Amino acid sequence: MRNFFSGPAAVALAAVLWSTGGVFIKSIHADPLLIAAVRTGIAGLVLAPFIRPKELKINIWMLLLVLSYGALAAFVVMGTRWTSAANALALQFTAPLWIFIAHVVIYRKIAYENLLPVVLIALGLGAILLEPASGTSALGNLIGAGSGILFACTTVLFKKVGENNVIGSVSICNLLAAPFIFIFVPPGIGLAEIHVSDWMMLAYLGVFEMGAAYTLYSLGLRTTSAQNATMIALLEPVLNPIWVFIFIGEIPTPYGMVGGTLILLGLISKIVLDVNQKNKPSEIAGK
Repeated sequence: MRNFFSGPAAVALAAVLWSTGGVFIKSIHADPLLIAAVRTGIAGLVLAPFIRPKELKINIWMLLLVLSYGALAAFVVMGTRWTSAANALALQFTAPLWIFIAHVVIYRKIAYENLLPVVLIALGLGAILLEPASGTSALGNLIGAGSGILFACTTVLFKKVGENNVIGSVSICNLLAAPFIFIFVPPGIGLAEIHVSDWMMLAYLGVFEMGAAYTLYSLGLRTTSAQNATMIALLEPVLNPIWVFIFIGEIPTPYGMVGGTLILLGLISKIVLDVNQKNKPSEIAGK
């Protein structure tokens, strides 16, 4: 049993748990921002035992990380509620595109080896945003694209904060992001309005979809390479729309399916290129 929860199977189970988020977020009868605040708060409490104060650095990067993470948590829920689950999650995974663009703007240098995945992701992004939708779907798609930018910012900031206590940092982010998100909940909407059945679904999101999933992913990384873990984690964008279709009956649009497929292919090609680059022998001895 211990071996099962310390390898690829643990990473896969984490991805499966993450993939269930769409169904529950769409099923809860509450304001999206309230859902995001409660979900992050519960997850932060579940992950609190992993906090190691001596390994955490409280600085400007941590503050920016909390703000970015909080905004990301809110955008993910709003995007999932206001557009299809397939679109929302695919757009969130456009993060490598925004990191590439930021690298070009800041360093005035193009990483040509990343052009293929970036082009595929950009085409996927375009396909979804050009979807002939109106009203909340169009807004949901734009918010989904925003979640991709925030995901990129959060990824970079996590590296700035350090990787000594990743799960502990995630817990801190969730605990501090919850009150930050609460500030933006529309007036007149409170916890008392959440029904018992919705509280049960919120508890699932915080305890299992986020808390248990991050724990399993952390355990899996102990005996699984980062590249393999990233590849296995792609089960999430594949399974998420499947669960939503099975339990809610939501069918992705043709634009969403094409865009999501292109983004997924871009992510896979990026992982393959990273693995090949890592395994490429250096031309300089000892480098």
